[in-house]
Amino acid sequence: MFDVLYLRGEPLPLFDSEEEDRFGFEQADKTEEALTICGLLCDVVADLPADTRGLILSHSGKVLWTSADQKWGSGLDVQETYKPSIYEYQLPRPYPTLLRSQLTLTGRLGRFVDKVTHSTSRWGDETTAVFKYSHPKPWGEMQILAQLPAHHPHLISMECVVLEELTGLGVVGFTTRFIDAPTMDRWAPSRPFKLRWLQELMGVLDELHLQYGIHHHDLTARNLIVDPDTDKLVVIDFDMAGLHRPGGFRHDWDDLKATVAFLYQRITLDTRYEERLPDDAEEASLLLARDKWVKHPDVVLDHDAAVYYDKLIAWLKERRRQLPVLVQPAPQPPPPRQIDVPWWPPNHLKDEVLDEETGLMMDLCANGSGSRTVRQRFGRPALTWHRPLQSKVDPDRRLLATGRYADEEEAVSGRHAAIAVPDPKRGFPQPPASAFNNTATATASASASASTGRKRRRISIDSPLVPGRD
Repeated sequence: MFDVLYLRGEPLPLFDSEEEDRFGFEQADKTEEALTICGLLCDVVADLPADTRGLILSHSGKVLWTSADQKWGSGLDVQETYKPSIYEYQLPRPYPTLLRSQLTLTGRLGRFVDKVTHSTSRWGDETTAVFKYSHPKPWGEMQILAQLPAHHPHLISMECVVLEELTGLGVVGFTTRFIDAPTMDRWAPSRPFKLRWLQELMGVLDELHLQYGIHHHDLTARNLIVDPDTDKLVVIDFDMAGLHRPGGFRHDWDDLKATVAFLYQRITLDTRYEERLPDDAEEASLLLARDKWVKHPDVVLDHDAAVYYDKLIAWLKERRRQLPVLVQPAPQPPPPRQIDVPWWPPNHLKDEVLDEETGLMMDLCANGSGSRTVRQRFGRPALTWHRPLQSKVDPDRRLLATGRYADEEEAVSGRHAAIAVPDPKRGFPQPPASAFNNTATATASASASASTGRKRRRISIDSPLVPGRD
């Protein structure tokens, strides 16, 4: 896992999360340059030592120098230093909890998204799930999902909270059910697209916007899937979602525009709005010109394209006369629905050390302060997430979500999925504990509640969970 690349004599910071084709670029002036570098790296990354932290490439892609020196650091190190505990999340209902070492990695579905299996009983029964572990923290998406009803037929639901294995308290991600079907961006044009699915999409957006005050903000074909067991459309991936707030931009209208763009592309196979939303003028041009909605010969629909167009127009006219759930700073009767969560992960822990280089005190628990390398330098435990390249995974060994194989992971020995016990005082789950050790669990809960106790802020559903996200 390397972090600094030198090419053509200029430093270009990089980070690589899990596998060889996932790179983030920070100082590439041109997309072509970034693609060139990515291509060079893909050719050599499989042959690099696993502990590589820096390298120099020639213009032709030949590796001239590598280093395992920790001084190079990592762009992701800073984001890994502090994981809010399960107690700080204050979720509105209890969720089962799992340690990261209890998840067996069976596939990589995308950036920070894995296919995993885990035990669901003491008898070893296993279930397949999707493990999401967005960086720096899954806080925003988890808080959004926790407000939605469980087992909704058209919305993906959070099933388990995943904790790091160092303390058994820090939240690293969550699991959702695995739907064994391709997302709609992978559908062939000849696969029939039913009018009912469009109606289900419009209905679930009405529910999100008007009942919960939530906008998805990333509504594309890659985040729509049809459950093969129910034949119903399901909206997934809420990591860009946010809440309405008074006086803010009408983000729900982004979801409406996205629906227009999605349906237009699905019917015509015109990809001009595949990566961006139409602006107001473009959208008006599409909606006012019925003759533009001509079905591509390869596309299969169960009704005439005109019926889809008419349903869309009727829905848009109705929706744009309605206001989303909006709450004023001072709630007035009738009171709006309230969400009882903090805006941002609180942090009551402090671990101050003297930085000899600057002569200043450094808090190793502060959000965004103190890299993993720095924590290790001061002898503090630090969560690592080094996993083998996809091409080097040993198929005969069980690879865990920690990046280590089961025979290397002591923490997985004898463990099964824990059942979360609601805390009667706080109303959110306990850390993982044996079902036969409820006394120890209650003691741990009381201790953690005392150490993190504070008055919880009530905010309206329209307030942003993460500043700057909407």
